[in-house]
Amino acid sequence: ANVTSTAALLQVASEFGVRAFVLGSSGSVYGDALVAGGGDAPVASRETDSTNEPRSPYAASKRSAEVFAFSFWSGNKKNLNTVTVCRIFTVYGPRGRPDMAVFRFINSSLRGKTLCMLGNGDASWRDYAHVGDVARGLLAAMHRTNKKEGRDEGRGTTSVEGKCITSTGSTEDAFSGFATVNVASGEATTLRALIEIVTSACGGDPKDVTRLPGRPGDVGGTFGNVSQAERVLGWRPLVSLRDGIQSTVEWYQSEESISWREP
Repeated sequence: ANVTSTAALLQVASEFGVRAFVLGSSGSVYGDALVAGGGDAPVASRETDSTNEPRSPYAASKRSAEVFAFSFWSGNKKNLNTVTVCRIFTVYGPRGRPDMAVFRFINSSLRGKTLCMLGNGDASWRDYAHVGDVARGLLAAMHRTNKKEGRDEGRGTTSVEGKCITSTGSTEDAFSGFATVNVASGEATTLRALIEIVTSACGGDPKDVTRLPGRPGDVGGTFGNVSQAERVLGWRPLVSLRDGIQSTVEWYQSEESISWREP
């Protein structure tokens, strides 16, 4: 569905003269972030990293959609001015998916339930991007120009120079018609740290956690470098995880969230 829907939308965009096309891809195309040699610190994934061995059908479909988008744009440059692939990492925030870890932890913490942590909580991590930052990134991609001129992202005009990496791995001018960027927080957060931040925001005790044996192979995670997004889009994440979780907890406790919550 990811490939066929992308193909259909690109065709329609080309036929109707849409000048900018933004493809929402995923940080999962990288697989697990690498770990620095000799240590346990994760290394942020860059757009130059290999995406030839996706770990899931979902990641494979997202990568396939990226390749198709580049191929389609290459043959339709006159009709499609810019195509920007945004590799979005783990999104959280108000109105997010109830089955995601952040909301499951919030729900348990507010109900006074004990949270369960697999392993020591330090062997796995995620790059948690606030929905507000992600929305700004997508809007910046939509208004991206392929000309070297300033553009307004809602916080002043920014003129950017430099190089970017396309999804094919080639280096092109940052204002070329096709570009790939990571939309992430630029920080790797361990499971232990996430639980501490969530329980603190909910007024609970971060120590009230049941530790369970880790599952074989349950290590690693996602972590995105955002320097290319800064160069190409003039965008960077602004919401810290602690502030983002706090605002998410406040929303979760509001009347607006009642109809959204799981039964």
